[in-house]
Parts: sequence; structure tokens; C-alpha cells
Amino acid sequence: MSKIKVAFFISIVFLVHFFYGCNATVNISKPEQQKIQDWTNEDSQTVVDSLVKQLTDKDWIANLHGKKSKVVVGKILNKTGEKINTELIEKNVERKLLNDGRFSFIPSKAKLEVIRTKRKHSSDFPDNKKFKKYLISLKTNFFIEGKLNLITDSLKNSLEKKYILSLTVINAKKGKITASDKITVIK
Repeated sequence: MSKIKVAFFISIVFLVHFFYGCNATVNISKPEQQKIQDWTNEDSQTVVDSLVKQLTDKDWIANLHGKKSKVVVGKILNKTGEKINTELIEKNVERKLLNDGRFSFIPSKAKLEVIRTKRKHSSDFPDNKKFKKYLISLKTNFFIEGKLNLITDSLKNSLEKKYILSLTVINAKKGKITASDKITVIK
């Protein structure tokens, strides 16, 4: 009789386990439309303001000895794959530097407009010697160029975009990097 009770008990445990243990349900719901924020014109202004402030607070400024330095803002490369107005970023860099009071631009408006319409980046030149010649031809103290990159992280619950704007200050006479910095915007 005890064998019957054990068999009955085991069958009850088996049936309970079968009906309740295997009753796993998976809820598949369609994710709501995620609003993905892209780079905006406001981002261009606020990010450039912060980044130029970071750059101008560095030690290389002390070497100016209170003199206004001539600066040319070169091309900001858009490496994001998105349509972003890098010309606006370039103009915001110029605006912020001009408002700083320690920098000036090429006095000839005609030459400045030519430089602005045909902005260059060091990557536009086949070698460093040609880039140095270009810098010398500008008759400026510093040349600023940059890149805007994008890193997307889709492993999180919502898609995250990291925009990274980096600026590099190049001493035009020496052809060497004087300062560089970057700032990240997460959307």
C-alpha cells in the first residue's frame, strides 16, 4: 500500500509540475515608436560654446602674451553619415573666438571669404609638407579644424546616439598641434 501512495504522490507532483511549471509565457509587444533625437542647430551653438571655452582655457593661450592672434577656422568633417550643417558649426567656432576678444581673423574680407568658401582640413592634403605650405600661405598664427563623429549604441533598451565633436588647434608656423579637445553629446 505504501508503494501505491508513493506512486500516487509522484504522479501528483509530476502533474502539478507539468501544468504549472511549463506554463511560461513570453509577452512580445511591439516597442512604441522611439523618438530618436538628432543633432540640431541648438546643439551646434551650445556644444561649440562649451568646446571653444575648454580650448581657450588651456595653457597654449598663456603663450600669446596678451596679443591678439590671427586664427583661421578650417573644415569640420562630418563623419556621422547624417546630414549635419558643419558650416554652421564652423561659423559658431568663429563667432565664439571673435567674442572671446583674444583672437582676430584675416583683415582682408575678400581673402577671408575665399578661405571660408574653400575651407580646408589637414586630411585634404596628400602630405604634411603641403599642409604646412598651405598654413604659411594663410599668414595666420593658428588653424583650427575638427571632426564630428557618431557612435550609436543599440544594445540598450532605447537607441542611444553619441555625437563627438573634436577640435584641434594647429600652430600655423610650426605645423604642429598646439591643443585639442572633444565634447560628447548623448541623445
